[in-house]
Amino acid sequence: MPDEDRSLLLKILEAVARLETEVKAIKGVSDTANEARDIAKEALQSTRSAHKRLDAMEDEFEKLKDSVKDSEKESHSKWEHVWERAFWAISSVLVYIALGHFFHF
Repeated sequence: MPDEDRSLLLKILEAVARLETEVKAIKGVSDTANEARDIAKEALQSTRSAHKRLDAMEDEFEKLKDSVKDSEKESHSKWEHVWERAFWAISSVLVYIALGHFFHF
C-alpha cells in the first residue's frame, strides 16, 4: 500500500474516531435531556396536584372565614343583649337603693 493511501486511510480513521466520540457525547446529552424531560413532567404533575389541593384549601378557608364572621356577629349580638340586661338590672338596683334612702324603706 502506498504511503499516500496509508496517510489518507489514517486521516479517515481519525475522522471516524472523532465522529464516534462526538456521537457518544451527543447520545449522553440526549439521555440527559430525556431524564430532564421526565423530571419536568413529574414536577408539572406534582405542581398541578398541589395547586388542586391549594384551591380546595382556599375554599375551606373562605368557608371558615365566613363562619368566624358569622360567629363574631352572633356573639356580639348575644353579649350586647347581656350587657343591656345587666345595665337595666344594675340601674334598677341603684334606683331602688336611691329611692330607699330617700323614702326610708
